[in-house]
Amino acid sequence: MKIIERCDVVLENFSAGTMDKLKLGYETISRLYPKIIYCSISGFGQQGPYSERGGYDPVAQAMSGIMLNTGMPEGPPVRVLPTMVDYLSGNHMAYAIALALLDRQKTGKGKRFDIALWDVAIMQMGQFVTMYSMTRELPQRMGSGYLAAAPYQAFETKDGYALVAVMTDDMWKNLCQALKLDHLFKNPRYATLAGRCQSRSELAVEVTKATKQYGSKELETLLVAANVPCGRLMQIDQIIQDPHVQQRKIIAEIEDSQKRKVKLIKTPIFTSGEAPKIHRRPPLIGEHTSEILQEVGYSQEEIEKMLDKGAALQAKASPE
Repeated sequence: MKIIERCDVVLENFSAGTMDKLKLGYETISRLYPKIIYCSISGFGQQGPYSERGGYDPVAQAMSGIMLNTGMPEGPPVRVLPTMVDYLSGNHMAYAIALALLDRQKTGKGKRFDIALWDVAIMQMGQFVTMYSMTRELPQRMGSGYLAAAPYQAFETKDGYALVAVMTDDMWKNLCQALKLDHLFKNPRYATLAGRCQSRSELAVEVTKATKQYGSKELETLLVAANVPCGRLMQIDQIIQDPHVQQRKIIAEIEDSQKRKVKLIKTPIFTSGEAPKIHRRPPLIGEHTSEILQEVGYSQEEIEKMLDKGAALQAKASPE
């Protein structure tokens, strides 16, 4: 409570009801500090039949339709490897907090925010929910493909894959010219976007015959010059070494708590042409416990007692 007294925001991500059991729930805190912005991120939100269930990013992916509709048509469902639902939930909460701080300047009042991973995951499937409500058509797994366009997928090359994204008739013309596919361009079945989508499988076979004649980088260079959206499929080691990534300085190298050199991705918000700076490494859990307790008025003796009892944890980084 001494810490909260000095704060603008309380942010927690326990299952619903946990903070109330700790006597740190919204009703308790907001009565004492009406200006507090109280934020909860949980698997299923603060209300509803599932609210007390724990939840993780893959659970939200599974229950939202993301997993069932990701992967190759002939394969099993696939999760998205990065924990995108976690990240997006944090992004939404950060946006909400910024708006609440601005609103509090006008009203003097705090806010209560409740974000559920499942809600955020369902939101990402919004276009398919709308499509189903209009047409009763369910989405299908398409691998790297895209329902609304063709040829639009990852194509095999000599040394890997490259994503080619043909959205318009002009792009189709440019692709055929660049890859010398006059026979495909003259085929009336492929003359329109609708026709190409209807024939996407056989069209992909024909385009693949051409893309396999090139290396991934070579194909990318050729198609970008022809104004066809294209990008080679890159692995982490390639991304780190890419000249564009290096020039934008989106990746920083820091020393972690074990004195290892590690790379971190900066927040991708460029201000006045520059990426933000990383001022210090990520802390260990509990690394600043004593520092925070000192700030709110505890003596070193009181802190030591809390640490001895296990009421607080003080992690220590590697010695210099």
